[in-house]
Amino acid sequence: MKTLHLSIITIVGIVVIAMATLGVFLEKLNDNPYTVNTIDGQKSGSLSEKNCGQFYTMPEDNHFLEVYPVLVLPQNSTGCVKLTYTINYMYNDNRTGSVWPQMLNFGERLRIGTYNYVSHGDTFSMSAGKDYASSFQIVTIPETVDLAKYPVGSQFTVTLVMRPLPNATGFYDSSIEEVPCDSYPLAVGFSLDQVNSSDFSQGMGTMHSHSCFNGPYKISSVRVSGMDFKQIKFQ
Repeated sequence: MKTLHLSIITIVGIVVIAMATLGVFLEKLNDNPYTVNTIDGQKSGSLSEKNCGQFYTMPEDNHFLEVYPVLVLPQNSTGCVKLTYTINYMYNDNRTGSVWPQMLNFGERLRIGTYNYVSHGDTFSMSAGKDYASSFQIVTIPETVDLAKYPVGSQFTVTLVMRPLPNATGFYDSSIEEVPCDSYPLAVGFSLDQVNSSDFSQGMGTMHSHSCFNGPYKISSVRVSGMDFKQIKFQ
């Protein structure tokens, strides 16, 4: 029954995180940090792909060795991410009971934050903690994606350009989306040798071991520029 309990709790945890993310989205409709934050008096619109260097492909989790890549972004720097998605089925397909929005705004979807993890013997629960995305200056290119333009099997790419604000230094359990359906932990303002598993929430290994929801589009590759990564073994 242990496997059944973990599966049920994992599904509940994913639903809770999805609901929390929706709540963050609604709160930000009238106070969008992705367009008002400034660095040295410059609005976020000053960021573009011209701020990016050479991109390289990020590795995925190694569940066999329980090793997970953690993004490391220096303070006073610009990090760039290219997220490529593959269309599984059309956004207006109601196979899940409802249709998905045709227009996607990836700046409003991005969450940089922490998890709340609680274990009870052989079971665990998790929920989304505080969202710290407002501590970053972020631009998405393009700002929106029209899913109606992409047939099943096709791909589209969204580029995120981000700079940490002075108050962004710290460790985050989740940030940029990761293949196949996760998100990379993120350390801001630290060198590689300063980043360790103890800097993140308990249960990070468990949080990265769950089944994927079959949505209309899925993340298929992640390339980054201006930031490094460190392979960490979470307990």
